[in-house]
Amino acid sequence: MIDYIDIEPQEISLIKEVWICNKEFHEEIDENFTSQYASLDFETRMNAIVQSGKNLKISIAKKNNRICAYCISSIENCKGEIESLHVLECERGNGIGKKLTQMHLEWLKSKQCKEIGLYVASCNENTIAFYKELGLLPNLTYMQLKDW
Repeated sequence: MIDYIDIEPQEISLIKEVWICNKEFHEEIDENFTSQYASLDFETRMNAIVQSGKNLKISIAKKNNRICAYCISSIENCKGEIESLHVLECERGNGIGKKLTQMHLEWLKSKQCKEIGLYVASCNENTIAFYKELGLLPNLTYMQLKDW
């Protein structure tokens, strides 16, 4: 059984282990920006989110009392964004990411967001397909110089 629990921003350190797996996943799949992902630091990234002044929703999924996934969403000026989502590889395909994403999309809608979106690495084709299944569609493509 999976338990879905909302946590407070001051509890964000609970997701550190899973966030590191997310970071390592991106380092492995993105040959163009590996160094960019490698330079990310949990505390710096989470402090930027928590101290942003945005309205936040942070949820975890627990299986056998172990955190196996998380989702972080934010709202600023009626714009909702899924900031980060990760499911441990051993738990993928079990509907955990879908459930977390649906919970967060419903929360963003309930807060009257005029726009709801997210960023996803362009090389992450499985995740792009996952989000399309949930009704999110590509809008803009951000292009970046490598190692600039």
